Amino acid sequence: QAIALVKGFDPLIVTGGASSTMSVQLINPGTATLTGIAFTDTMPSEMILADPVNFNVGTCGGTLTGTSGTNSFSFSGGSLPPQGKCTLTLSATMTANGNLTNTIPAGAVTTGNGITNSDPVQASLTNLPGASISKSFSPNPIAPGSTTQLTITIRNTGNIELVEMGMT
Repeated sequence: QAIALVKGFDPLIVTGGASSTMSVQLINPGTATLTGIAFTDTMPSEMILADPVNFNVGTCGGTLTGTSGTNSFSFSGGSLPPQGKCTLTLSATMTANGNLTNTIPAGAVTTGNGITNSDPVQASLTNLPGASISKSFSPNPIAPGSTTQLTITIRNTGNIELVEMGMT
């Protein structure tokens, strides 16, 4: 039997490039433990990994890898018991306004058992115009007694000028 997938975003609609949690649920409908589960997800170019990415493999085991600001990530080394389910999560965002659909194609998920996903899975995320604020520290982490620089970035993804902005 094929490994099954369910994919989604929460929330489905973001404003100003805010992040959304992408989930990929892996389902083993078979009677054998699946090992070495792996795939690479290449998202549309305007859909990227957020900063921070917040990778979480849940009970899937394995490792999620990818870099903030890029449009792909990989999962490897996962396992699922018979009739088992687990969910991977990460934070994604968009650099363009509108609706984008992210698809993991049929056959993209592989296992050490030779089992793949027979059906593609997809989810859509909508980014509405607006302003988003993100912050980052560099370096991060820092040693005791050291300093770091805080960078605050305000992104206007709309088509009108933002005026009289403030921050508290």
